[in-house]
Amino acid sequence: MDGSPTEIVLVMTVFSMLITKVVDLLRNIVGPVIGPYVPKWTWNAAPLGLGIAMAIAWRINALDNYSDPTSVVQGVFGQVLTGLAMGGTSSGYHELFDVLSSTAKRARYGIGAPPADAVKPVGAENMERKER
Repeated sequence: MDGSPTEIVLVMTVFSMLITKVVDLLRNIVGPVIGPYVPKWTWNAAPLGLGIAMAIAWRINALDNYSDPTSVVQGVFGQVLTGLAMGGTSSGYHELFDVLSSTAKRARYGIGAPPADAVKPVGAENMERKER
């Protein structure tokens, strides 16, 4: 990246948000099917892997402007570290989006919680099967 610090922060922020939504989409699509078969930590590792893949695919390296030209972080290793940073910060955006979503639901349904049948958590069907 040849951008200014502002551009680097903007790119990493946008990619972190994108990682959050892609992992959420994957969890919503395949989670009910494979959820019982994969450990929970898989969904924590998914953003890190996706962040690394995206940083390498788009050649995003937030460290190249801040290191010596002969430094090891000038190449793929810097992209891997950038991907880890983007994937790691995506969890913060995940929490932010959850708060915004729950605030919008409260505003839509009034001050109290939404009706029990209006919103079901992801994987609720699997949880009901386990209780039986």
